[in-house]
Amino acid sequence: MRQFRKFFTREIPLIVMEYWHRGEYKKLHKILKGATHFNPLFIRNKNGLTDVYYDMNNPDTALKPLFDYFKNNPNEFDRISQEFKVKQKKISDLLNNFKIKSFSKLFNNIAEAWGYLPVWVQFGSADKNNIAADFIGKSYVLRDKFQEVEYKTGEALLSAIKNKYPKLEQYADVISAQEVIDSAIPDLIELKNRKDSLIYFEGQILTQIPKKEFAERYQVGFVEDLATIGESNLPNEKISDVNMKLIKGKVAYSGFAKGYVRILMGHDQIHMFKEGEILVSPMTIPDFLPAMKKAAAIVTDEGGMLCHAAIVARELKKPCIVGTKFATQILKNGDLVEVDANKGIVRLLK
Repeated sequence: MRQFRKFFTREIPLIVMEYWHRGEYKKLHKILKGATHFNPLFIRNKNGLTDVYYDMNNPDTALKPLFDYFKNNPNEFDRISQEFKVKQKKISDLLNNFKIKSFSKLFNNIAEAWGYLPVWVQFGSADKNNIAADFIGKSYVLRDKFQEVEYKTGEALLSAIKNKYPKLEQYADVISAQEVIDSAIPDLIELKNRKDSLIYFEGQILTQIPKKEFAERYQVGFVEDLATIGESNLPNEKISDVNMKLIKGKVAYSGFAKGYVRILMGHDQIHMFKEGEILVSPMTIPDFLPAMKKAAAIVTDEGGMLCHAAIVARELKKPCIVGTKFATQILKNGDLVEVDANKGIVRLLK
């Protein structure tokens, strides 16, 4: 039985699940010449948020071979960096004059480009004692530059679906790219089922199957304790083991702030955010930028040094702690906290 561990919870359209999976499952395998690949599993819940799990105990999808590949073939890093830059330029060019007839081309290019992201993210978040400084620095630059293009692509593809099928606008986030390309949009009953809940697993769109039944049918086990990128190991840390007044994470940008908590779980809550509040979220997304600019500090459950929150916090020079795992479960709106982003600690005051 394969064990899948949770890494993310966020709003993810089906089209993004598709290119996320294709990039990490197929393209990464080609980039590393078969050394390894990743296998993300997406489970969309009734609240519209999607939990993202990764296959953790399968030798075919292990992390260590990724590092070993570049350790044994150091020249490959520059080769794939150049490939990635070419791919990014193609995507930028498509976005600058995007039309529906370019839908398939844009989707295929972002899927290809996504295959390189695990390399930048893992190198940027890894133990710096074991990784060449040059690789880490280049990974930061490549990840930072690609982030804006990455999110714009998702928005462009989603908008294209809404424009092409205006009567199905509310279901655009559960229509797949292949269905658009093939002009084979599912009927309303299927779309409603997907909106209620869906599982995207190894290229399959599964609806009306409870998580427990899915686990039994596909021989999959779930580890619900949130993992964060860059962990040296994967301890089964539970919220019951955590000090409820002292939350720890990774420093993404140093500093100190004190303020009241505002938890953001989705874009529909952004209007509630007030100047000087502490933004607490599973993970930030570009839609959160207005709130991030107002925030005294940013705290997330998820992510590593190259996640969206970390990148934006460095640009805005806002104290930021990522990878706390439990911040959104422990804190609540209105809590008074101190964010010590010099030590990576959030203190609950009252």
